[in-house]
Amino acid sequence: MTTGVSFRAVSKPTHNESLQFCLAIWKDVYDQGKAEGKTDYTASQEAHKAYREAMPDLITFADIRDFIACVGRGIL
Repeated sequence: MTTGVSFRAVSKPTHNESLQFCLAIWKDVYDQGKAEGKTDYTASQEAHKAYREAMPDLITFADIRDFIACVGRGIL
């Protein structure tokens, strides 16, 4: 079964701090889930939720730009 996760994409460098934060949260939650013995699917679903919750609020133009970057990276 596939989780729809590309580990290569998670580790790909980026210069956007908000996107780096979202990716770091995803990886931390995924790694924690695997360390707890969860399946790839369950760990990735929890990581996806954490990624969404880590996305910036839509307040300023910079926040909106960063939000779009996180959404775009998540879709890819």
